[in-house]
Amino acid sequence: GYTSSKRYALKEKTKIILEALPCLLMIIIVIGGIIAGLVIVYLAISVFFMSHFYINTQINGKNFSGKNAAAVENYIKNQVADYKLTIVEQNNMTDAIEGSDISLVYKENSDIEDALKKQNAFLWPQAFFSKSSAEVTIEVGYDEAALESKIESVQALNPVSYTHLRAHE
Repeated sequence: GYTSSKRYALKEKTKIILEALPCLLMIIIVIGGIIAGLVIVYLAISVFFMSHFYINTQINGKNFSGKNAAAVENYIKNQVADYKLTIVEQNNMTDAIEGSDISLVYKENSDIEDALKKQNAFLWPQAFFSKSSAEVTIEVGYDEAALESKIESVQALNPVSYTHLRAHE
C-alpha cells in the first residue's frame, strides 16, 4: 500500500495541479478569445468583399480597389456623360462631338456584377499579394440622327468648307 510519505507526495502533486489549473484555464481562455476574435474579423472582411472588389483590382485599366459595383457603374456613367470626341484636322482646326450632342447614355449590363461574383470573398488575403483585373463591356446608346447631323457639320468632312480652306493655303 501507500505509505504516509507517498500519500503526502500525491497530495502535494494534486495541490500543485489544482493551484495551476486556474492559470492554465486563463491561458486557454485568452488564446481562445484571440482566435475567436481573428475568425470574427476574417469573416467580417469576407462579408465586405462579397459586395466590394478586392484590393488591387482594376477594371478596364482603372483601379477600383474596395469599391462596390454601384461605384464602378457611377464612374462609367460619368465618363460616358462627359464624353467628347475631338477631331483634329490637317490644318490644325478642330471639331468636337460631345456626348450630350447625340444623347449618349450608358446602358447598364451585368458585366460589372459578373466580375464581382467571380471573386471568392473568402480568399481576400490573396489580394494583397496579387493583382486582379477585369475587362467589362461598356454599352452605350445614342441618337443616330443627331450623330449623322453632327458628322455632316464637321468641317473636315464638309467639301465646301474643305475646298474653301484649300483655296486660301
